[in-house]
Amino acid sequence: MYGGKVVGARRITLRLEIGNCAEATVMDEADIWRSAKALIDSYGADATIHAAMRADKLLAQGDIDGAGTWRRVLDAVKELERTEPGGAVH
Repeated sequence: MYGGKVVGARRITLRLEIGNCAEATVMDEADIWRSAKALIDSYGADATIHAAMRADKLLAQGDIDGAGTWRRVLDAVKELERTEPGGAVH
């Protein structure tokens, strides 16, 4: 369930687009956080926009699971952006 509290490691399916083909892969909670960190490293302050656009694109394509996964990545990006390097939350 998207948006619920995660207890333990949870595995989910993410659809990755490579060229013209799509490939399903499994992501656990650590992968969500790594993806969020990679987006921040790549896009800085625009990371939330990129995650939201990806989720919206997948939803428009009818990929509910993929969109839910990217919404979780979006939530993780927002959480990381709220945390200062010293660990204090804004």
